[in-house]
Amino acid sequence: MEVVQEVYTSFCAGIQDAISLHRIATLFWSSPIIRKCSAKCLGLNGLLFLGSIFFFEFVVMPVIHLFGDVLTASLSQHATDIASDYYREQIDLVVFVLYQGLWMYPIYCISFILNTIWYQDIADDAYLLHYGQPRPTAVREMIRDELYRAILVAFFLGQTMLSYFVPVVGPFLSFVYLSWLYALYCFEYKWSLHGWGLEKRLAIMEQHWAYFAGFGCPFTLATFFAPNFISKGLFAVFFPVVRCKALIGCSWRRSFCC
Repeated sequence: MEVVQEVYTSFCAGIQDAISLHRIATLFWSSPIIRKCSAKCLGLNGLLFLGSIFFFEFVVMPVIHLFGDVLTASLSQHATDIASDYYREQIDLVVFVLYQGLWMYPIYCISFILNTIWYQDIADDAYLLHYGQPRPTAVREMIRDELYRAILVAFFLGQTMLSYFVPVVGPFLSFVYLSWLYALYCFEYKWSLHGWGLEKRLAIMEQHWAYFAGFGCPFTLATFFAPNFISKGLFAVFFPVVRCKALIGCSWRRSFCC
């Protein structure tokens, strides 16, 4: 029972730290860079990216269907209901493919590049304000750690996708893996600037797995059940906030996460 209680306490502490947004208020208050980059992320991902999805679903497609219904009514004497439904499905397919190919994928690629730059600026300034100058790391060690990190992230992603197809418990396992992956995304930048090697980072993740599952849980809840592009947009909106939360440390056992 003590082990279960410890796991439960750690998990709840992770959730509490993830949603305690008041702890990063000073960062946004004292840093024009963080405010500016966060506003850019919100505008690009929240208004433009997610906004375009809802505009397409609730404005563009209904208008196209309206014109289609008018056209169908005018041709009803010359076309059967089956033919009308067929033409409507084909038009929907063409519009959807054009929308995805000419708008969603290009803007996603552009936003991915811009988000990476803005996330880096936010994290750099937050770390500088909270910890000071980062510890220097040898180039060879940095390259090695980055390669191992890329392999680790790919492994996590593979587990997340494959575990979803496990009967009965698949979605739950996928949710847990994704929570760990999001927590790793949030904490690894700070650990890297601390000068901690990949072995130490993994040891911390393994030792305090319940805490990191809890920390990533709210973030995962916001994205896990949403459709593909909406999930990506929500991730891009929330990630700067959650990463800042990880950067300034946690309230529970600060020695391992600070």
